[in-house]
Amino acid sequence: MQEIIDAHTHLSERRDDALNRFARKNGLSYTLDELLSTMRRYKIVRGLLLSPPLQEGVPLPNNEVIRLCMRSGGRLAPVITVEPSAKEVKAALKLAEENRRVVKAFKVRLGYVKASAESPVFDRLYDYAESEGLPVFFHTGDTAFSTGDLALSHPLMLDGLANKREELVIILCHFGNPWFEDVAELIYKHPNIYADISGLMTGGPYAEKYAECSGEEAGSG
Repeated sequence: MQEIIDAHTHLSERRDDALNRFARKNGLSYTLDELLSTMRRYKIVRGLLLSPPLQEGVPLPNNEVIRLCMRSGGRLAPVITVEPSAKEVKAALKLAEENRRVVKAFKVRLGYVKASAESPVFDRLYDYAESEGLPVFFHTGDTAFSTGDLALSHPLMLDGLANKREELVIILCHFGNPWFEDVAELIYKHPNIYADISGLMTGGPYAEKYAECSGEEAGSG
């Protein structure tokens, strides 16, 4: 029997969570109880919880992500967000080691931070992830804010890293939206690259236009 695991969820229960507006647009209360109830309704056995962005542009602190997961009764597992500085990388790895029984992955916020996937600052992170067999999620594609850097979040930015680190499990978040074909090529080329489809359908005019364009492409194939 197959089990469903949601590989990309966000939550904070904080008023300064920048994703609150998307939750309201979709009629969600954006609480832990609601998330767990939805998981039960759709028979989702587990989920990975990633830091949402706060209004100041910084991610929810990793300690808060871990605390939310501890309240989930084992339904949620934390993904540690790693920012591009030696201090932040060291702190993230220390936290992961202290919580090694529950931490399931790391995340790098490409496009939101001024660093590329191949920046040397992440070398210690990649070494640790490889040694522990933990995947690294990378934000790819469009950003939630107009200040994001699409040159850094383009999925093809991961090609070089995958060439250099064939043992590193790389997850491309959001299937690189809107660069789907580039992500498909990366998955075809690299056995260590995977992608999730989170955030593709968030409701409203965007979702309607996305569905319309997808239907047109399918019909012309």
